[in-house]
Amino acid sequence: MTQWITTLYSQKKLIDYKKTGVLVLIPLFFLINFLVCIPYFVGYFSLSVEGLFDNNTGLKPALLEVFEKGECELDLSVSCVNSNTTWISNGYTIYLMPSSHDEFKAKEIVVLADRVIITNAQSVIMVSGSYENIGSTSFSDLHTQMVKDSEVLNIIVKDIVLSELAANMMRQYLLLFFQNLIYVLVLSAALYIGFGWKSKKNLGFMESVAMNVQMMFSPALLSAFVGMYNPGMAVVVFPIILTMRFLLLYRSFIRIKQ
Repeated sequence: MTQWITTLYSQKKLIDYKKTGVLVLIPLFFLINFLVCIPYFVGYFSLSVEGLFDNNTGLKPALLEVFEKGECELDLSVSCVNSNTTWISNGYTIYLMPSSHDEFKAKEIVVLADRVIITNAQSVIMVSGSYENIGSTSFSDLHTQMVKDSEVLNIIVKDIVLSELAANMMRQYLLLFFQNLIYVLVLSAALYIGFGWKSKKNLGFMESVAMNVQMMFSPALLSAFVGMYNPGMAVVVFPIILTMRFLLLYRSFIRIKQ
């Protein structure tokens, strides 16, 4: 076990452990994906609503207007007197209970029966979630509370985001799983073509896969550690460190005598 730990930094040990079996590599790959996901999970938990408002001018007053003008009752789902209403506020197009809304454009606030969706200036969905964490109330009551305490709006937006935390985490995990699987296959193919296929260094493709999976562990571990404090930086750290390790591994193979 102690010797395997040296694969965290030693390219030579990666080569020594190139015959590691799939019964070790498969759970290791799942663990690597979990580590890579940690910065994204921390980002979901530590979402700064004030930062969201600061980076999207006009969003806060537009949301306040939704609760002010929306004659709606809330109890897990929303029912409104003035359904299928659209207006523009502070640069945002507000859709209150539209009969249909399949395509999302820039700077929209879409209030549906079971969820709220908010897009930014690049048409990217920033906020999407249900009302299940808010409880039974009305938009007018919420607006009254927001006027008295500005923090209430922040809490409502955070509750909406966290309502789909489990689904977002699973979605993110699957996305990164397939992304990292592509990393492994591409890097393994590059190593195999360079030193296995038509080469005298006798490197099999599965051996290349074994080395690359083990090589990913230390960048993933570092990314998870950085992600606990700076999720945005951690997302960049993983591919950079992974690329550096691969180049060092490639260099180590070049030095092996044929």
